[in-house]
Amino acid sequence: MTGSFWRTLGYAIACILPLMVVHYGLGYLAIALTPRWLDWPILAVDALIVAWLACTMAGSSLVAARHSARDKGIPLVEGAG
Repeated sequence: MTGSFWRTLGYAIACILPLMVVHYGLGYLAIALTPRWLDWPILAVDALIVAWLACTMAGSSLVAARHSARDKGIPLVEGAG
């Protein structure tokens, strides 16, 4: 769907990048900056962030596809609309 690239890229950056920064920050924190006994609690929090990140990635893709389909006037799901 041509013409929707920049909007899709904007959604991806706005939705995914902040959580990726937190994810990488927690990984670095667990590896380099905390005592060994804090590694597992930090990585458990990181796992929750990654779960949220997965939902956010899927959601931003859905929003981008929905806007693109709406702009082109075609149904996103066959048989709908």
